[in-house]
Amino acid sequence: MTLPLEAEPLPLHTDRDGTIWVGQIRIPLETVVHAFNEGAAAEEIAYRYPTLELADIYASITYYLRHRGAVDEYLQEQ
Repeated sequence: MTLPLEAEPLPLHTDRDGTIWVGQIRIPLETVVHAFNEGAAAEEIAYRYPTLELADIYASITYYLRHRGAVDEYLQEQ
């Protein structure tokens, strides 16, 4: 059996004001990053924000960890 190894699109999108949102709902990236930095696991974040998909939370955390400097800079500007 061969697993599909195509890249999944990021669950992040930016509105015209420059705010980055996670998934298809109105949860800003900074909400997920703040909860993660406070020690919440992805499952806890999903519990707090049940409209977010767990996979989108993990993808957002992964993006943050791979681009921490840029995301931290973005968060300071917000």
